[in-house]
Amino acid sequence: MPGTEKGIQSLPEKYRAEAQALALKYQELQKLAAADRKLYLDIEDKLPISVFSKPGIFTTATCEADAEKHAKKNKDQACSALGWPDNKANITSTGNIDFRIEKDKQGNDILRTYSEVEFAYEREGRNQKGKGWIAQDFVSFEPVDPSYSDVLVQKTAALKGWAKEKWEDICSLLPKKEEVPQTFPPAAQSNLKAIADLSKATNKYIDQKNQERRTVSSVAEGLSSSIGQCLLKPPNVAPTDFVGNLVFDQYVLPSLKKMKIPKDIRKEDGTLMTQKDLIEVDAMARTLYAEMASCVDLGSQYQMAVARVIRNRAQAVEKDPILKRDYITFQSEHSSSKSLMTQIATSPVQFSAWNQEIIDFKKLENARAGEIKAQMRKGISREVAAKSARKIFRSTDRDNYKHNESGLLHTLCPPSDPKGLCYSGRVPIPSENVAWESSLKVAVETVLFPKQFAAKTAELEGINNYTSGRDRYEDYIEVKPTIDGRKVDSKACLNLWRPMTAEEKKAKVEEQKRKWEEAKKKKKPKEKNTTASKSKKKK
Repeated sequence: MPGTEKGIQSLPEKYRAEAQALALKYQELQKLAAADRKLYLDIEDKLPISVFSKPGIFTTATCEADAEKHAKKNKDQACSALGWPDNKANITSTGNIDFRIEKDKQGNDILRTYSEVEFAYEREGRNQKGKGWIAQDFVSFEPVDPSYSDVLVQKTAALKGWAKEKWEDICSLLPKKEEVPQTFPPAAQSNLKAIADLSKATNKYIDQKNQERRTVSSVAEGLSSSIGQCLLKPPNVAPTDFVGNLVFDQYVLPSLKKMKIPKDIRKEDGTLMTQKDLIEVDAMARTLYAEMASCVDLGSQYQMAVARVIRNRAQAVEKDPILKRDYITFQSEHSSSKSLMTQIATSPVQFSAWNQEIIDFKKLENARAGEIKAQMRKGISREVAAKSARKIFRSTDRDNYKHNESGLLHTLCPPSDPKGLCYSGRVPIPSENVAWESSLKVAVETVLFPKQFAAKTAELEGINNYTSGRDRYEDYIEVKPTIDGRKVDSKACLNLWRPMTAEEKKAKVEEQKRKWEEAKKKKKPKEKNTTASKSKKKK
């Protein structure tokens, strides 16, 4: 990997350790034979990912912008998509990686790595192969098991490895004769029995897990014509006429109340699905899509994380009703036909997709800049003026807000119908369909199979807060849990936070005090010119 070390050293210091760790993994991979340098795509089923002609390209939209930039000049440098492998494709590393500091959706700096890969796959009877660049966000060094697929790749790969190891043990125990022995020695028989027992147990485990997944997928498929219906005409025009503060109650709830409840869908406990369950699944699916659709290509674990946070908040309110004020906005306006979880999932402010208005950050920035200039004209320092201007964020002045067009379109007209029009005013593209299907499956599992979902998301127990693109959250510690075998570690998508313990808060205060003391020591007091002051006094 020529130039990798130089590239790492050119990065800001806070990113070097992460880059170095990744570079070491690729170095280890390069020691293997070319055919064994396998990588795996960490993406959902039915969701091909683009491989590009150059590094630094994260999405198709980025590639199109780059191609337009080079349309008239340096056309040979323009980005192009070279292939669209899915999670069943054969992917191998060339060993070349590229580190970039890029901006996330909130404008914060993030480290993003691009890997050059060789790919081969079959689609519609045609073999496709090539070489290009892909973001490390979509790449894994180990086999990945998509959340709702029927194939437990990682589990079966582990079994094969174990069986191979045991078989080698058996061969080493056999007598070294030309003749094949009539019977195995006792130790070999023991290993053979262990292989057979584990194989049976693993097959039973795989069948059980596949049945769970098929159940969630089949229920989601059965509800697909009822959940997430587009409620806008035309579909790409967001409403502006509101009665009260709750968009869900005004636009979605009336149609759900008229809907017939499927009679053949049973929940995890064997009871039939109710109208309240139907409303809950719809609310969860719409919210999950609006919140995390852009991250589905990294895996459904991000939608699961948001769903678990909503579930945790509902459980917290059940234990302590006073927490309603933290998790449910406009409490008195929520319909009694909505469950606690539905009220939380459709609360404006808590989930900005349900806001009627959102902050116009461009106007806010201009308002703050104007405030700073006005204060400085009065002789106030820039630092003090900037601190004062930040208060404008908390202002109730509606001039700094705008209509929440994008959020409302995504919640009120999601791409739930593959052949119907959605929020864009057109038939949804395949990736939008996959994102919606994933949202619906997660919603179904959260609501109708709560124990199964709780086990899958056990590492998020007690986590009630998440953000996107933040490095710090007062009195909270960031956690990066694993859901269904997949890490939730993309800061651009999601930061999960657990509250600090009393000991951690105390340690934080002590650390801040220590840093303050160190900074104080570094500031040397100005030495007084005593000779000059004495001569002045004499004069």
